[in-house]
Amino acid sequence: MPSPLTTADAVEKKTVRVLVAEDVDLNRQYLAFLLNQQGYLHDMVSSGLEAVQAFQRQTYDIILMDIQMPIMDGLEATAKIRALEREQGLPCTPIIALTAYAMPEEQETFLNSGMDGFVPKPIQGDTLQTEILRLLPVRVSTARPPVSPPVFNLQDVKTRFLGNDKLWRTIVLRFSKEELPEYLDQIQNLLQVSDLQETARLAHKIKGALGTLCADPARKAALAVEKAAKSDNSRKTEDALRALLAELKRIPEAPVA
Repeated sequence: MPSPLTTADAVEKKTVRVLVAEDVDLNRQYLAFLLNQQGYLHDMVSSGLEAVQAFQRQTYDIILMDIQMPIMDGLEATAKIRALEREQGLPCTPIIALTAYAMPEEQETFLNSGMDGFVPKPIQGDTLQTEILRLLPVRVSTARPPVSPPVFNLQDVKTRFLGNDKLWRTIVLRFSKEELPEYLDQIQNLLQVSDLQETARLAHKIKGALGTLCADPARKAALAVEKAAKSDNSRKTEDALRALLAELKRIPEAPVA
C-alpha cells in the first residue's frame, strides 16, 4: 500500500501530471489506482506511439514507460521524445522504465537509451512512489533555492600560484575575454549536433584550463561531460553539457579583484 501523503505533499502533487504508457489494461488500472492514491494527475496510453503523441499535446512532469508495447516499444518512444525535446529546446522530462527485465545489464540499456529510472514489475506502490519523488524536479515554492558553490577555490589559488593573486586574476580575465567565448560557442554547436568524440575532446581541453584557474565547479562539470561522452550516452552528455555551459557563464560574473 502506498505511503499516505502529508497535507503539504497532497497540495503540491495535485499540480504534477504523469503520463503512463502501458499496453496491458489491468496494469493501467492498477497504475491509475496507485497514482490516485499518491495524489498525482495522470493520463493513460497503451503504446509508445500514443505516448509520443500525448507528449506533443501536453506537458508532463514525469513519464512511466513500459518497455514492451505494440506499434512502438518504450525504447523507441523514449528516443523520439528525447529528439523532440532537443529540437524544441525543452528540458528533459524524467522517464521511468516499467518492466519485468530486472538484470543489471538490462537496466543499463534502459538508462543508456535516455531513460532516467527503473521500476520492476510486478510494481509495488512504495517503490514507484520513491522513484517518482527521486526524479521529480523540486516544485515547492517555499523551498530554499540551492546555494551554488564558489566559482573559484581561493585556497587552491594561493597554493597553486604561490600567493601571486595578481597573476591569477590576470589569467582569469584573459581567459574570460579571449578563450571563454569560443568555448561557449563550441558547446552551443555540440548541443545542436551530437558528436560524442568531439565533445569528449573539447571537455578534456576545457577541464585542463579550468583546473589551472582553480574553477572547481566548472572543472567538475567538464569532467562529467567527458565521462558521459566517452560512455556513448547521448542523453547524459547533453545534460552534462548544459550544466557545463551554466558553470562557464558564472566565471566572468565572479569577482576576482
